[in-house]
Amino acid sequence: GRGGRRILASGEGAKQAEETTRQPGPVRSATLSCTFGHFRTIVALLLDWGCDAAQEGKEGGQGAQGPVWYTVPELLARSGEGAGDGLKDAPEGPSPERAAVQVFNWMGMSGECTSDRNYLPCRVYLTRQVKLACRKGVAVGFFSYCLKPDAHFRLPVLHAIFVMPSARGQGACRQMLLDFFRGKGHGARGVEAPVSSDLLKVLPRVLSKEDLGAIWVVLHGDSERDTRQRGTLLDLVRELER
Repeated sequence: GRGGRRILASGEGAKQAEETTRQPGPVRSATLSCTFGHFRTIVALLLDWGCDAAQEGKEGGQGAQGPVWYTVPELLARSGEGAGDGLKDAPEGPSPERAAVQVFNWMGMSGECTSDRNYLPCRVYLTRQVKLACRKGVAVGFFSYCLKPDAHFRLPVLHAIFVMPSARGQGACRQMLLDFFRGKGHGARGVEAPVSSDLLKVLPRVLSKEDLGAIWVVLHGDSERDTRQRGTLLDLVRELER
């Protein structure tokens, strides 16, 4: 309903979506398919939180009324508009950018890539800061974070980071890591545990040992003692290399 989103899976859901997109009005025909490995998943989303946001940039959207179906490629292109090969802030609350984050989150959980099976989603995207990584104006990944310490995290924290398998090797992960850990006003920071082995393999290629030794591994509600016992990213990298 208004203020949210509707998500369709393949199979009967995809058939229903295809039939819906053939109806006259602001919704147009589209080829709906989305397969990750052997797992069939989200193929389209219905933007339903305000006509202006849903219709903007959509073919045939001028003057149209009501919610609009977006296939996943259309949504990612809509979400990355104007960003080129840069990063783009996702506004608070329901928006195409936040919907794209939910799609990326689903991709990470779906097992599209074997190495993604240890990816753990962050389930409060609408309340945490998020940036999208874009390539050629299309969203290809995201990271969620907080910069101000609060009752739950004593340090600025990187919560989750993800890049679509098809977009890996283009520098998006490096770009996001450098933005968070070496961005304006950077100092002592943390990464929310658990940290995937894939990320631990990437980190030494992006950050120095000095950087890694200043990044703490944290959990929600950690005390200072808890954090120090858990150690730093450098500790985890060394443990992985043994």
